[in-house]
Amino acid sequence: MIRRPPRSTLFPYTTLFRSDAAYLVHAVAQYAVSVLQLVPSQLDLVLEEPGLMACDALRLVFSGGEPLTAELCIRFRQRLHAELHNLYGPTEATIDATSWPCRAIGPGDRVPIGKPIGNLQAYVLDGYGNLVPRGVPGVLYLGGAGVARGYLGQPELTAECFKPDPFSTQANARLYYTGDRVRRRRDGTLDFLGRVDQQVKLRGYRIEPAEVARVLESHPAVQQAVATVCSGEDGERRLGAYIVAATQPPCPISELRAYLHPLLPDYMMPAWISVLTEIPRTVHGKIDWQALPEPETNTPPPSVPVPGAHSLEQRVTLLWAEVLGIGEVGLDSNFFDLGGHSLLMVQIQHRLRGDLGLAVTLLDLFRYPTVRLLSTHLAEQEAPDRPVPSAPVSPASPPSSAPQRPSMQSRPMFRRPPARPPDRH
Repeated sequence: MIRRPPRSTLFPYTTLFRSDAAYLVHAVAQYAVSVLQLVPSQLDLVLEEPGLMACDALRLVFSGGEPLTAELCIRFRQRLHAELHNLYGPTEATIDATSWPCRAIGPGDRVPIGKPIGNLQAYVLDGYGNLVPRGVPGVLYLGGAGVARGYLGQPELTAECFKPDPFSTQANARLYYTGDRVRRRRDGTLDFLGRVDQQVKLRGYRIEPAEVARVLESHPAVQQAVATVCSGEDGERRLGAYIVAATQPPCPISELRAYLHPLLPDYMMPAWISVLTEIPRTVHGKIDWQALPEPETNTPPPSVPVPGAHSLEQRVTLLWAEVLGIGEVGLDSNFFDLGGHSLLMVQIQHRLRGDLGLAVTLLDLFRYPTVRLLSTHLAEQEAPDRPVPSAPVSPASPPSSAPQRPSMQSRPMFRRPPARPPDRH
């Protein structure tokens, strides 16, 4: 049975160091790692590392958890001589379900999710449970030895997602309804086409935006809320929310964020919250997703004027604004409250090292999450042109004084398991 695990108090640190591309590349080269597995967003950062060519022992790289793009496959071939395999599989199918070797991929091609691995079966069915012809879109159902027995303590959800397997001769065999739309090619390879619902994946995490909206609507000052994912000008996909206020004037966005922090895990926190007078609807009364306005970045004004165009605070402020894709950053604005996450923090680290010549670890960025705190810390370090360490500090034994979020055990349960651990594939 699948159970949501309690959240470790070391979660922020382990996430950061797993996302530290420089640290990872250094370890792969140092220990002659031959097999590596990453989500595409992490692989993207790894391919930018200058020390990647030293990873000559690497022969197999597996990537999953998010859609793998043709552009990423092409860059991989240009930088590494290893094999790249695209993996697909939900947690309910005991992680891996299908695999595809990324060999002949051209610009703009769709990267298939492949064929089922051993002891697993993949069926493309219509709404009546019938097999659809090859080339026709349908919903993917998984069967075989990897399918879980259900969700612990949630019999209704188990009955909804786990169905009897009509194609198996084994007693009590079941199929898992993935909710993913796929199409089978002539050679049997599967193409992923998207979701039949609003579920999304961001940085390897499964997120159902409707659950984020329900938590927002539990606040007394919110009459209605919807959550969605939008791509910014930088191409970064971010989860955000639109609300209709129940009070006038509307509740401050900072107060809503403070309300959400103990109720949602980090990866489900909206990067922005926009206030609307009403949610746009179609003539049939459904949410008109196309009519939702461009999201507004909830950026507080700078607490004090930033001194000097060439000051360290000014340079860090401009860098944060560029990486976060927002117009203005206050000196005391928290990086995570502005929509930042661990992968964007890695970009901040790279830019501080490359553009400004400032040596900084991910642990520093986590411990000093505002421009003012980080600039003060950097100013106390050695000269900016000091050599960058070849390997970051070991992630073991992080200081206990760093900020931590409340345990997942204190967070409310949803009808669907909203805060599942990140899918490895």
